[in-house]
Amino acid sequence: MVSLTFVNTTGAPVVSRDSAKRIRGHITRTNFAKRRQLKAAEQSSSPPESSVLADYWLATPQRVSSGAGLVDQQRSESMVIELWDTMFAHNAQDIRDPEARALWLNLICSDPALHDATMAVGMRHWSVDPTWKWTAGIHIHRAVSSLIQRIASGYAFTDSALAVAMTLAFGERLNQNDSSWKMHIDGAAQMIRQRRALGITAEPWWFTGLLICDCLNYVMKYSRSYDRSIVEAIGEDGNPDIVQVSEITERLAKLRDCINTCLQDPTSLSALRETISARVAAMLKELKGLQTHENNEVRAFSWSAQLLLHLSWQSAPPVDMTMMAKELSHALDCRPFPPCSYMEITSCPLMLGALAAEKGSQTRAWFLTKMRQAVMAPQLRGFDTKIEILRRGMARDDDVLMKPLRDLWSNEIGVAL
Repeated sequence: MVSLTFVNTTGAPVVSRDSAKRIRGHITRTNFAKRRQLKAAEQSSSPPESSVLADYWLATPQRVSSGAGLVDQQRSESMVIELWDTMFAHNAQDIRDPEARALWLNLICSDPALHDATMAVGMRHWSVDPTWKWTAGIHIHRAVSSLIQRIASGYAFTDSALAVAMTLAFGERLNQNDSSWKMHIDGAAQMIRQRRALGITAEPWWFTGLLICDCLNYVMKYSRSYDRSIVEAIGEDGNPDIVQVSEITERLAKLRDCINTCLQDPTSLSALRETISARVAAMLKELKGLQTHENNEVRAFSWSAQLLLHLSWQSAPPVDMTMMAKELSHALDCRPFPPCSYMEITSCPLMLGALAAEKGSQTRAWFLTKMRQAVMAPQLRGFDTKIEILRRGMARDDDVLMKPLRDLWSNEIGVAL
């Protein structure tokens, strides 16, 4: 949205009449200049498709929120499906599980705020054209305003309200706005506590997968959705998959901190190394118990966490990491619907699979293809694919895997971090 400047000089004892007049004139000229820039951006020679899509999605929330019955609901679903592949770089028809597809589309179409939040994330990173960023700001304003009203009125306990908060959090993480990200995450935790107080003990069908798929990113210190405040709000009596995986995640994060500290100090005592080896072996044994879990995301967590430990700390005897990466690819490929390209670009399991699999193997090719496809969507639109969350997360030199991962992105994907 346009940022205009307003200054009140009424009664200011240190500003003369002439100075105040010059200030007001400067501000007026500045504001009109900003308006001219916005008008020029709106009329810029951007690709016809971009202009059409921006106008289309700017108007869609009003139609979605009309609430005129089944006909409007079907029309809204049709509009969302029509441009799903455009915004998220995959076709809605490709979602394998028809039930999951119907649930997700119905959820988006049933709540204008969730529709606005989804479009805000997609449109902000759609194009370098400032019109898209401006339109995304309108969607964000609508979504946040609706969420604030619900929290104030005590109606922020619905599944869709929780989805709005998590979607806005993901968008702010991509924008590297840590304070806003934390605000939305804390808001989501507050919603979960409110749900518990109202006797709603189960999280929505999509929530478990969203949280678990981000656990490895949390361990690597650039989480998108996972946060301890949410886990604490869920509590020990919450979803057993979340409780179990989050408990392992916290211990895994601490173990990797010990590993990195030890490897940074070549003079570390052999007793410390033996202790770390024992802890790694114990955790690998625990993770193997989740390899056959019925939840795809839990299986993916198991295989990717094992790869993370093997890549971070040499095992004896050596293991076949290509086989493990292949199992990880199967678990990821069994998800009911593919993540959007922004989730794939920042996916720690994809990077670990590509790094662990043998060069030249079909398994490595599978992971690299996924990463390239995720990058290709914004590249084709001229958008900067060097996602800041990824760059900042991998800028650290106190992690044994940061340089190999940066080299992977640079040499195999063509993205310098």
